[in-house]
Amino acid sequence: MRKSLSHHLELSALKRPYWINKGAQEENKEIFDSIYKFKGEIETSFGNQLDWQRRDNGKGSRIAYWLRNVNVFNEEDWPEMIDFLISNMIKFEMSMKGILKEVFQK
Repeated sequence: MRKSLSHHLELSALKRPYWINKGAQEENKEIFDSIYKFKGEIETSFGNQLDWQRRDNGKGSRIAYWLRNVNVFNEEDWPEMIDFLISNMIKFEMSMKGILKEVFQK
């Protein structure tokens, strides 16, 4: 089963996604829907709204938190990007940990 927490850099943004990609599209959507039922609880625990991307036409789904208007090639943005990753990495994982355990034990 592939589920992952990662970091993704774009030219003008940084995101902290959680990918849901077990292999079968239908199963991925069922997992996403099971997690989405806890959206309010997850976002309250995390402290911010997340970007919920079911991606109906795609194989996988993702839940992400973005830092926008930064540029990986601009060294002046690096401290902000590092702070974003440090402050949100653990929060993001902790806000989903118990729920993911519950979803995947079913």
